[in-house]
Amino acid sequence: MIETNVSEKVARSLAEFADYALAEAFRACLVPPRADEKIWEWDRKEEKYLVWIIAEFEGYGVAVAYTEKGFGEKGYPWGLVSHEDNSTGSSNHWYQTLEECVADSCYL
Repeated sequence: MIETNVSEKVARSLAEFADYALAEAFRACLVPPRADEKIWEWDRKEEKYLVWIIAEFEGYGVAVAYTEKGFGEKGYPWGLVSHEDNSTGSSNHWYQTLEECVADSCYL
């Protein structure tokens, strides 16, 4: 997946938000998509997974990531990841929709 496709996916996902105010507040957090590699904390092989950082919550050290293949046992594509380490975080920080991810983050 390339940066342009990620940007289009984010735009489509934002258009699907039921909570318009949340979508507008989140737009201020968006950054140009950039590729990053994260390690799933429960993977003994420490395999690296490609994620795209699409937004950052300034002052919290947390970003919103997207992965085309999905993450965790449920394969959710949207997640909250830390800037402070190379971990994908736990699977309960990954969501089926971008809106669920943003709403559950409690950073807005």
